[in-house]
Amino acid sequence: MYKNRLDDMINDERIRQELRKAPRGQLAHEFEVQNAKSRPSLRQHPRVIAFAIVVVVIVFALLNPQITLAQEEIPNFQSGDLSSEGNQGDVWYGILLLRLEQYSQAVEVFTEALAIDPGQPSALAARAIAYYRLADYDQAVADSLAALAIAPDYTTPYWTLGHVYFAEGDYPEAITHYERYLALAGEDADFAVIERLEQCREFAQIADAAG
Repeated sequence: MYKNRLDDMINDERIRQELRKAPRGQLAHEFEVQNAKSRPSLRQHPRVIAFAIVVVVIVFALLNPQITLAQEEIPNFQSGDLSSEGNQGDVWYGILLLRLEQYSQAVEVFTEALAIDPGQPSALAARAIAYYRLADYDQAVADSLAALAIAPDYTTPYWTLGHVYFAEGDYPEAITHYERYLALAGEDADFAVIERLEQCREFAQIADAAG
C-alpha cells in the first residue's frame, strides 16, 4: 500500500541523513532469511539489488534500538515479529513516520495496518508510541496493553507504559513497567530508562514523605 511513498522517501535527503546515523552490525535473523531466499533472482538484476540494499538499510535503521527518536531512544521493535505479517511494509513506513516525528500520520498508517490484521503487536506497540507523543495517554495505554495481550514478553509496550505513567506522575506504575522493560530488554535496553527509573524512585520517595 505504501510502497510508492517508501520509494519517494528513499530519495529524500532527510532520510539519507537519518540512515547515515545507523551503526554497523548484522540484521535480525528474520531479514537474513528473507534475503537468502531472494538472492538467486536478485543476482540477475543490478537495479533490484541496489533497491534491496537500500530497503534493508532502512529496515535496519528503523529497528535498531540505538537510534534516537526525538529526545528519547526508540525501543527495539524486533521483539514484535515484523516479518511474519503480510503488510509489514506498512508498519515499517509507520515507524519511519515516527522517526520523522509525524505522529498523526503514523497513527493513520498503523490504524490502516491493524484494520487488515488486528493481531499485529508491532503495529499496536508503534501506534502506542505515536499516541504517547501526541499526549493521548489513554490510547497509548490501551494499545500497549493490547500488544502485551498478544505478546506478553514484548519489551516495547513496557517502555511506552513507563513513559506514560511517568508523564502522568504515577511513579509507582512507571517503576513497575520500567523495571519489567529493563528485565526483558537486557543488553538491548534503552539506557535512558535507567536514569528515568531513578527519577521515578526519587519522586516516589518524596511523595511518600510528603504523604
